[in-house]
Amino acid sequence: MSLAAYLLFAAASIGWAYSPDYSFSRYLVQLFAVILVLMPYAFPVSTAHTPQRLHVCCAIAVAITAVVVSTTPPGPVGHTGYFTDKQTMGMFCGTVIIISAHELLFHGWRRLLAVVVMCVAVWLILESQSKASLAILLLSLVFSGFVLAACKYFRTTPPFVLGVIVLVLSGLSLAFGQFSVTLKDPLGSLSYHLYGDYTVTGRSYIWDFINYQISQAPWFGWGFHSYWGVPNSPNNAAPGFIRGMSSSHSGYLELKLDTGSVGYWIFLVFVYSSLHSLEMVRRKDPARAWLYMTLASYVIFLNFIDSVWISLNGLWILYLIIVAEGIRIAQPNHSVSNSAAGRRPIRIKPQFSRPISQNQR
Repeated sequence: MSLAAYLLFAAASIGWAYSPDYSFSRYLVQLFAVILVLMPYAFPVSTAHTPQRLHVCCAIAVAITAVVVSTTPPGPVGHTGYFTDKQTMGMFCGTVIIISAHELLFHGWRRLLAVVVMCVAVWLILESQSKASLAILLLSLVFSGFVLAACKYFRTTPPFVLGVIVLVLSGLSLAFGQFSVTLKDPLGSLSYHLYGDYTVTGRSYIWDFINYQISQAPWFGWGFHSYWGVPNSPNNAAPGFIRGMSSSHSGYLELKLDTGSVGYWIFLVFVYSSLHSLEMVRRKDPARAWLYMTLASYVIFLNFIDSVWISLNGLWILYLIIVAEGIRIAQPNHSVSNSAAGRRPIRIKPQFSRPISQNQR
């Protein structure tokens, strides 16, 4: 319902968009993508083999990427493979590593394929030199385990745990931000340790200008996808290299830029509520819950440094699949079959006893 509310508001924003024609065509593309991903889950489709099928798709893409990387020279700042930039390649490899880690829990050829794919994906992410993707990957692996453990211990759901973490970090930032650079600007501190500067490889300059543009239309934004790549784009007034950018390099700033604060908070409701069903998935299948929680965390964290939400990006499609899978498995009448999912069924030896006599009866 929250995703539908955002899509309705985004459709309304076409009316005040800077470029209504571009906004309308781009909105239709995103609407069809959401429908094509979510609509099949309205029917009784099987979800037992979804992780396995995702992994096979990733294995094919990894093989193609490995061929491209081994046969073409790298760029000046890292290899891009067959992707448009090294960051996209790094995000893809991080996703593959997470899915392969889940496949290691199974037996036979699935585990063997997972080992091979994970090794190649680790090599590719190092070749891409996408340090941010690698750092966020490690953070997501740990964070998802912590959240699910907290859900089990406190008998709550992931959005409540995430909400408490956000409130605590916000309070610490307000209380100690004047004395601690790490708490005041965690992304800048992470960038300093990875790259030696606090600008997050120049993103802070982009964010400063985009925040200024957001202030020009703070409540309703410039219109859905009506800022970048449109005729006489407002970004033409940006200074230096920012003029040539094609995104805000922040999914959250992109939401504010497109649909203002109203659309931003509606979409945040969708993000928080989309994690709610993962608690029921944890009760039925903890391994799959860890997989979906890790992938969701990976996408949520990546949006701090790149624009993934509501875009022509594989990670956005993957997030929609996670949401649909979580809601489907959380249904009371839905059960996850271990044998159907590829695990060895537990064999219980029958217990034989002597025949019951007539007196015992």
